[in-house]
Amino acid sequence: MTVSCFASASLDTNILIHLWKAENEDMLGKMFDKAYVYQWLLDVELRHHAEESLIGRIFDAMDTGFLEPVDDRALKELGLYTAFREAYEDIAMFFSGPDTGEGYAIALAKAFDIPAVVTDDTKKDGPKWYLNLRAQKPFGFSSDEVLLISFLKGDITEAEYVQKFRSINEINGLNWRPKVCVDRFERRFFGEMVGAPGSLRDHRWIDDFARVYQVNIGARLRSLRSCLPVETVVKHSPRTREEWLLSDWPFDCSQDKVQLWESYRMIYRFLRQHQYSLEVSADIVIARVLDMLGYHPNEIEETIATLAPQAENNLMYHKLAVMQRKNFENEQILVKCCDVVRSCKK
Repeated sequence: MTVSCFASASLDTNILIHLWKAENEDMLGKMFDKAYVYQWLLDVELRHHAEESLIGRIFDAMDTGFLEPVDDRALKELGLYTAFREAYEDIAMFFSGPDTGEGYAIALAKAFDIPAVVTDDTKKDGPKWYLNLRAQKPFGFSSDEVLLISFLKGDITEAEYVQKFRSINEINGLNWRPKVCVDRFERRFFGEMVGAPGSLRDHRWIDDFARVYQVNIGARLRSLRSCLPVETVVKHSPRTREEWLLSDWPFDCSQDKVQLWESYRMIYRFLRQHQYSLEVSADIVIARVLDMLGYHPNEIEETIATLAPQAENNLMYHKLAVMQRKNFENEQILVKCCDVVRSCKK
């Protein structure tokens, strides 16, 4: 029995290069029954970015039937060419020019009803970002997530995970860090649910995954973390809002704001650590707690606008969080959050 997401995947060009170059393409077969690639990616992008020897190995993989190219002729024969073009035109504003290939990979998945797209383009506004936040389907996975899911299923050991991660990372010059990738996976599937189509889908999927494969995911991740190489701590000031909140680096603010900002940081960390099923944004809970602690709504709005990772590039986020604070009524969580702040002030 398999989770439906494992039926098939549409591959981006970077996945073909990264996994075949590291000789770790077999991990795709541990997660998907079949993989498809749009012919344009092979003819244009792969030819431009990969050496002939690597291209030959990728084409050899098609002999097994696992990796199947799909060209316009095949789409027309199946009556899916119009659906493919319409799917691409729907997202062309996000994926054109140098990102055309990613757009084709997503359009192929939509036209073929392929449940997943695998891409290592994880930049903001890129294909994985789009699929995780703006689309209900298909799913978006990166190669580090595919590798981690293989570990969670029990297909590979902790040592094999570390070895494969290092191989993919180093030979492709990706500069990835295993701890960061695991943290990102946990935030996606176990962190707070945000108001995006993919968020609820991801949380439901991981629950189904754990049930179908009878996996204690928390225990498996703890076991993996204990085997990850120790990373050198870089002593620099935090570069992102989340780094500020998760570090002990002093805030760069006036003295009259320090206590309020530190209270926000304490509550943010507490909620992240305990991973409560809040069903609302964490900032709604934080706004309610700060309100209970006696802070003025205007102060709370300003703090959320300045510190909350989700408030970046979202002009109304801080106002909505404060407006909706009264809707959160879980007294147990509210009391615990208040106690955390008060205990640190003693």
